Amino acid sequence: MQTESLAGFRISPQQERIVAFADDAGTPVSACLYECVGPLDVEALRAALANVTGRHEILRTVFRKHRELKLPLQMILEQQTLNVRVEDLTGLSGEDQQHELRRRFAATAREFRAVSEMPVVSSTLFRLADGKHSLLLAMPSLCVDAASFGVLAEELWQVLSGAALTADLLQYVDVTEWQHDLLDGSEDAAVAARMFWKDQAHTPLLLPLEAGEWESGSSERVRVKISRESVERLRAVAEESGMNAEDVLLTAWHLLLSRVTGEARTVVLTASGGREYDEIKNAVGPFSRYLPVTVEVEGKSRFDETLRSVAALTRQGRSQQDWFVPGGAATKPGIGFEFHDLRWPVVEGDSRITITPVAVHVVLEKLKLRLIATDTNAGLSVNLDYDSGRYSREPMEQLASSFEVGLAQALTNPRIPVGSLSLLAGPAKERLLAMGVGVSVASVSFPMHSLISAQVLRSSGAAAVRSDAEVLTYGELEIGSNRLARHLVK
Repeated sequence: MQTESLAGFRISPQQERIVAFADDAGTPVSACLYECVGPLDVEALRAALANVTGRHEILRTVFRKHRELKLPLQMILEQQTLNVRVEDLTGLSGEDQQHELRRRFAATAREFRAVSEMPVVSSTLFRLADGKHSLLLAMPSLCVDAASFGVLAEELWQVLSGAALTADLLQYVDVTEWQHDLLDGSEDAAVAARMFWKDQAHTPLLLPLEAGEWESGSSERVRVKISRESVERLRAVAEESGMNAEDVLLTAWHLLLSRVTGEARTVVLTASGGREYDEIKNAVGPFSRYLPVTVEVEGKSRFDETLRSVAALTRQGRSQQDWFVPGGAATKPGIGFEFHDLRWPVVEGDSRITITPVAVHVVLEKLKLRLIATDTNAGLSVNLDYDSGRYSREPMEQLASSFEVGLAQALTNPRIPVGSLSLLAGPAKERLLAMGVGVSVASVSFPMHSLISAQVLRSSGAAAVRSDAEVLTYGELEIGSNRLARHLVK
């Protein structure tokens, strides 16, 4: 029987937020799929996993409620129960192997789990062709964030390659107490930060075709298709502007949301790693939190100008994040953004084994929609995760397509006015461009807003309205009409 070495630790503000939206089904599961290349011995992997997970108390922590307490307590157990399942996929073709891995990862990401009993970590090793393997790790979201999966990958590689692990390790339960002390502080910095976050309170954006009253559904995903050339251009634009790829993607997301909602003021709950201190960088636990980033979108501003503004606002929020209470910016589910940088230096040790994350799923906040970018050694992937109780798949696919189009234009010309960004592609764009062209449509009547959208696609900077010295372009006219439409709907 397992015995408890430490008991009665209160949970962190991040864990409190997860508990707040958990239900009878349990707590959402976070998962990571790793690619393992090189000669891998199953027993050696089991020993390495036991070694690595045993180092981090949070990976042998259960959460139990006491009758007189509203929130559960962290209970750290002496021993970790760990089992590595092994499944052989070598009988499948290469394509079928990858399909099965994606299916298993997606199924795991939809799971819920009780958090009162062991085991905390579940693991499955898949045997693939050509001596390759994939490792799937899953655990309650109360125990891990995206960066934690990267820490585990590095430590697993170190153990398997014979390298020594860092002896000095900060445990999550110690950080928990530090976080509570900061939030309860009365010094000037704490008071100023609380006032800052109070000003960030907002009503979440409402997208077209969004159900007003809904039963929360399952989390579904739509892939955003970004070519290799676009990824290279994305990195180049980020470097040229002195920003990073995360800033560029977040800016494009703000601009798309402003366009489809008709709101000049957009608020996106932006995931922050919460690991600005060196002592935390190699720790495991849910350090991440979602910070509201508020942007005022001006149609005449250029994309690169908006990019600098978004980057500055994001950094301002992160400088105050130690005093932010997760979930404190809005009472209803909002729209989010995540960027997970899981690229790790590929260094071959004596065993010539590499372990790199290729897919990650974490749940630290209840959101109705989020854009998720994951940068790994295998490349950059971007997805839209949405609540199927709020949205149907078709408008989400169109939203993903619109993001692709707008981002491509901004990457091609970072100085483009944001009001000139087009949001249509494929058949939708062709239908609009065909309006008024050719004898076949001479007798067809189109709504005025559709004709304006068609002109925006042709020449968004052309003058639409003149009044003395004042000029309104077609791009600016479309933005203004979208905003008016949203206000009339409300």
